[in-house]
Amino acid sequence: MLHFLLQHSFGFRQLVCRRAVLMTVSALVANGLIVSGAGVACWAQETIDVRSDVGLTEQDEATLRLGLAKITEASVTDTIKFLASDELQGRDTLSAGFDKAADYAVERFRRAGLQPGAGDSFFHVTKVPVSRVPTEGIELVERQGDKIKDFGLLGVAEEAIQFTGTLTEVDVKSEDPVLKKPGPIIADWATETRSPRIVSQIVRAANRWRQAGATAIILRVAQDSPLIEIAQELQSQNRPLDVRNKFNIPVLLVSNDWQWKETSEYHLNLPGQGPLDAEARNVIAVLPGSDPALSQEFIVFSAHLDHIGVRATGDDRIFNGADDNATGVTTVLSLADAFGALPERPKRSLVFMLFWGEERGLLGSRAFVKAPSIPLDKIVANINIEMVGRPEDGAYGKTWVTGWDKSDLGALMHETSQAVGVDIFEHPRFSAMLYGSSDNLAFVEAGVIAHSFSAGSLHDDYHQVSDEWEKLNLPHMTKVIQGLFAGSWRLVQGTATPRKSEGAEAQGPTSARNGG
Repeated sequence: MLHFLLQHSFGFRQLVCRRAVLMTVSALVANGLIVSGAGVACWAQETIDVRSDVGLTEQDEATLRLGLAKITEASVTDTIKFLASDELQGRDTLSAGFDKAADYAVERFRRAGLQPGAGDSFFHVTKVPVSRVPTEGIELVERQGDKIKDFGLLGVAEEAIQFTGTLTEVDVKSEDPVLKKPGPIIADWATETRSPRIVSQIVRAANRWRQAGATAIILRVAQDSPLIEIAQELQSQNRPLDVRNKFNIPVLLVSNDWQWKETSEYHLNLPGQGPLDAEARNVIAVLPGSDPALSQEFIVFSAHLDHIGVRATGDDRIFNGADDNATGVTTVLSLADAFGALPERPKRSLVFMLFWGEERGLLGSRAFVKAPSIPLDKIVANINIEMVGRPEDGAYGKTWVTGWDKSDLGALMHETSQAVGVDIFEHPRFSAMLYGSSDNLAFVEAGVIAHSFSAGSLHDDYHQVSDEWEKLNLPHMTKVIQGLFAGSWRLVQGTATPRKSEGAEAQGPTSARNGG
């Protein structure tokens, strides 16, 4: 019966967990309260070894074990499998897949007992001007006849196109196009498979004909043409206005069953690529501190939630972004679970933040810094997590920090990450090079101590569709997350405060220098 209650009653699990900190492990065993099973989120199946020679009190060590027990390989695996699944379609900024990932993160934060971090909302919202291939206002009609059925636009021009007259038939694949009169053209495009080059081929052909005087292209395609699927995908995507329009000419898909007439007049209306406003959402949650004074200070754990979406062609078209950066998001969610499960909240307030638009130029983090929902001058440190799933040779269970010599944050965290045997070190190549390459930079520019923590490499699957969760080293990743939890312990409890460096380059732990 107890096993059933532990599995199915979240409130009861929390009650048992909060009482458990007052008991020794032997007392828990004697009372039969350690129960195995997927529903037991309070303690790990295996004992977490915590060293007692790193300057932590016995009470700290006992509480640390309770949080560490939430960070299991099973929970890490379940989280990463969802975040890097095909269901999320590569989590591109402003996509439905990104929104689904954001909603999942909010639910995880709620379950961990966290509070909204942007007023009464878990979303820090920014209005972003975007464009989208339009689906309304498309019209192709034979004069004094019926409207011709279409499959929508594959390409679009900046301005709307209106035309009444005859259509000119061409061989759209001609390398040296000649057009007798400017205006819309009609052509056949036969293709059976979704070739990786199909879109680029059409773009090149469309631009050749545009330069020859074509104002619109009507492509006749088969009912099962892969171009129809590609067009539907483009019509569902919001694109920031700074993303270049590859076509610059409308390309309308119609059925090759349509028997057009060379001498008939047609009325053609095609909308332009007008700007819209979309809501870009950072996810932000807060665990308020327990100390009246220290709770006014914040430790920010962050990662970028976005990746680069879906490519138009290929057998595998989804950029799942398992290592980049579903691993960072999994780390933030796991840390929220661990801190949220403690019987007493840390003394400083903790912020857990997931950003949009990192892949497009740190847009989400910069939007937050521009209009913060917590005071920037009260942020003690930003611990940003980026790609922690695939260690380099010799760096299993180790974490390197960007901009090591900019503050003593890495060195401070290394001292207590040793409690679980995790080194936090200065990478001989990447620490300096990548300091300004992730969302921590937005905070650095605002004067906040901010570094990115990584535990991997720039492997061959980086920004490829092959970045799948099955390639991650999950025991390594779990160990690293436990190390970040232990490493941040004195920071969240207010017994350590990082300082910016004053010229002299800080040195990392020499025992960990073999990581790169």
